[in-house]
Amino acid sequence: MTGYELLKKIQEVIAQDSSIVNWCQDKYEKAPSVWIGVDERAAPTEDDYPIIGIVALEEMGGESKAEKRFRVYLGVGVIQEEIEEDFLDGSRTKTHKGMIEAENLRELVRDALLRARIAMVDGEGESAAESFFPLFVSYQTLTFTVITSRRRK
Repeated sequence: MTGYELLKKIQEVIAQDSSIVNWCQDKYEKAPSVWIGVDERAAPTEDDYPIIGIVALEEMGGESKAEKRFRVYLGVGVIQEEIEEDFLDGSRTKTHKGMIEAENLRELVRDALLRARIAMVDGEGESAAESFFPLFVSYQTLTFTVITSRRRK
């Protein structure tokens, strides 16, 4: 499997995963946009959200010549202006729902890719979240190991 084939398969799995599509329909009344690459000069518009972007790919050597490892960088973004305020044991709390929703969507994407078994996946990849109110983004890195050949030509 080439890097291109892996990217296309990841895009296909995400776009067709019923848990992701249903969650987005429930929260945003539309399916997600699923992009390979993001052009900062033509950044996503509000209509593109929720968005799941495959933002980078690294090819690394495998443990043997018969395998390749690819580190895939994913980002999910949601636009959400709702804020919940409450008091907890006398402390005032404020929760930006977008931060929670971006994290939930990232976890759905990771879980869909683990279920799909495209290749061996290190499911313990790194994740991080950022807030640019009302835009909330959560990132995930996953490492895929693909077998390139089981025998020599």
